[in-house]
Amino acid sequence: MSREKKVLIPTESVRHLPALNAFEAAARLGSFQEAATFLHLTPSAISHQVRRLENVLGVALFVRRNRQIELTESGRKLQLHVSRGLAEISIGLQAVKEASDTSPLRISVAPSFAATYLSAGMAQFEHENPDITVHMEFSSRLVDLEASELDIAIRHTTQTRFSVFSEKLADVSGAPVCAPQIAARLVAGESIESIPRLTLLQAPGVWTLWNQAAGRMDIPPQRELLFESLSDGLQAAIDGLGLIMAPLGLIEKYLKTGQLVMPFKEKVERVSAYRLLCPHGNEASPKVLRLRRWIKAVIRNSGNIDGCCPVRKV
Repeated sequence: MSREKKVLIPTESVRHLPALNAFEAAARLGSFQEAATFLHLTPSAISHQVRRLENVLGVALFVRRNRQIELTESGRKLQLHVSRGLAEISIGLQAVKEASDTSPLRISVAPSFAATYLSAGMAQFEHENPDITVHMEFSSRLVDLEASELDIAIRHTTQTRFSVFSEKLADVSGAPVCAPQIAARLVAGESIESIPRLTLLQAPGVWTLWNQAAGRMDIPPQRELLFESLSDGLQAAIDGLGLIMAPLGLIEKYLKTGQLVMPFKEKVERVSAYRLLCPHGNEASPKVLRLRRWIKAVIRNSGNIDGCCPVRKV
């Protein structure tokens, strides 16, 4: 009779799990302070755990310069293995937890992204994954994922660094657009600074990028209106309230009907992006992983990796 092999976990590794966890957080975030915040510890506790690990291994894992830290070659090597190991532990815990989990997958999606990719196809996802019930809300508002009950948020943003897991889904190219009567004022010689600027809260830096691409000085406008949602900002532009930096793929229908026009030829490639956000560790959970793979497949099959729709050359 064959005997089942037993896998022995070295007690040495188990004993150093807290130190390895502190090391991984510090290596990933590049700061003892940020690692302490992430793990709900003090910076001195993180430093002590890392120092203890260095003493056990007999090598320096970080080069310390004042309040800055940088991984050594040994540190980079260890980070690779520790990150994989902790990720496997996280996947195992999630797999056991979700085996009997019937709770819905709660996601919050930017309306423009949902209208293009998810609304029509979400029924297909649930059909292909009958064990997952999706509760989807539409919002462009920034959300604290650590404090909310949401599993995933998809947002249109210019940010690239987050305190939570972040994955870019699609780049977005943009250009200033406005109603025809606003364009007429610009053609007549009125300065762009005198036209009210319509700015999206989730993409505040796009005008600076466009000014750089157009070779213009980044002069603040005389008046600026802030909007939480792209749809509200576009409607304000259609109503003649000012200029908005809009994703080109989403405004083609307005350009065709003449409700909006492009008063300038310059545009900015990859001015912003749609990003999937979720608390660290959740990205590897079976439910979230399946949805991530499905969303990326939908985007890939649409053929529109840059932006949300095919973009005309203008």
